[in-house]
Amino acid sequence: SRRSLRDVWARLGLRWPTVQELWIGVAVCGALIGFAIIVGTLWQSITAPNTFNQQTQLSQLIAQSVDTLTFAFIVAGGAAVGEEIAFRGALQPVFGLWPTAIFFALTHIQYTLTPATLLILGVALGLGWLRRRYNTTTSMIAHFLYDFSLLALSLYANYAQQTFGISGRIIR
Repeated sequence: SRRSLRDVWARLGLRWPTVQELWIGVAVCGALIGFAIIVGTLWQSITAPNTFNQQTQLSQLIAQSVDTLTFAFIVAGGAAVGEEIAFRGALQPVFGLWPTAIFFALTHIQYTLTPATLLILGVALGLGWLRRRYNTTTSMIAHFLYDFSLLALSLYANYAQQTFGISGRIIR
């Protein structure tokens, strides 16, 4: 109410991304997916299969509820826009990188306190670094690509399992 729309966009770190920022968003997305694969692999290797299945059950249900690429696009877009504006745009400039990342991880507590919480914290720190170094728009791009890629991979894994009988897990 006391800021113009232009001032609000500047305060939130929103602007049209440059080509370089698009590529940086893609690169950070790739790094975050790599991080997720490493954490997931380590987690699965040190956890009993029964425990691991219990700890990832909700995550699997969420991924299975997304049944088309269009829905994956909408879910990933909504999460990226909403969470990045709220956390990286509004909260991080006030509270800083670490408190905002911890709060972000705690809002994703549906995973309970498992290695998934540390994974989400790592993702939040990566997205927060992007906001600090570039802007909220760049972190939004990386967040969208991260969520969409994992949802699309999950869709493909479900399709492969149903069509070819190939099984595998995609961890989010």
